[in-house]
Amino acid sequence: MSRNRKAKQRFIGIPLAAYSSPAFAQLSFAASRLLIDIASQYHGKNNGDLGCSWQSMRRKGWRSRTTLKKAKAELLQAGFIETTRKGGFHNGPSLYALCWSPIDEKDKGWPLEVQPTKTPSLRFIVRKAAVNE
Repeated sequence: MSRNRKAKQRFIGIPLAAYSSPAFAQLSFAASRLLIDIASQYHGKNNGDLGCSWQSMRRKGWRSRTTLKKAKAELLQAGFIETTRKGGFHNGPSLYALCWSPIDEKDKGWPLEVQPTKTPSLRFIVRKAAVNE
């Protein structure tokens, strides 16, 4: 007999190394929420092509541009995300990568300003080590 298997569903995965890190424990509620919202866009082959523009985050329930900006700065500072493309008025959106996964190659859309990687940067761990030295 074969088992009845449910259709595969996407999920948001935060590695235990990231979740249990001191850096994660120090994140504000807004920053941890933004990390989940950014991670929800990742499907396994698009790391580096993740956005958190005001328009997209407003649809996810964000109500303050200032809070979003501060949360993004906090995630960058703590090393949970890194900028892969700096956006601007005529330059398209800024794009980001989750630091616990390698940056993927991008086939279409706005080009990245960084090269794909084979290993994750793990900046949230590296930053902690640098602070402790």
